[in-house]
Amino acid sequence: MPGKKSSKNKRKPNNEDKKERELIFKEDMQEYAKVEKLLGDKRCQVKLLDGSVKLAKIGGGLKRKKVWINVGNIIIVSFRDFQQDKVDVLYKYNDSEVAKLVQYNEITQSFILSEETEFDDGIIFTNDISDNENEIDINDI
Repeated sequence: MPGKKSSKNKRKPNNEDKKERELIFKEDMQEYAKVEKLLGDKRCQVKLLDGSVKLAKIGGGLKRKKVWINVGNIIIVSFRDFQQDKVDVLYKYNDSEVAKLVQYNEITQSFILSEETEFDDGIIFTNDISDNENEIDINDI
């Protein structure tokens, strides 16, 4: 008679993504930022709401939780007392949380959508929502 199969090797369902997280707002010595460039070694270049660009360090806690940070993500960073040009990443927002931050006027829609991409040739392409005046209709040509 064959033995019973054990159930300890069965995979449990992961319901963490389906739960809605509580929205976290910035506090003192914290600011909202957008990831501009990934630099490797748990570092990235971020752009703050005031337009300044700083070097950010992704802490080990985010890596242990397997939080993937990509270019264009909105995050909360914490300022350092001893180094003004470096910040620490505290939290990453998902898309629904970013939409709620825009509704609560914590960040602006133009901050999320404005992108500036620079290629190795030195050519800079911008994608800003205020460039709608120079649109060309294909039928006019």
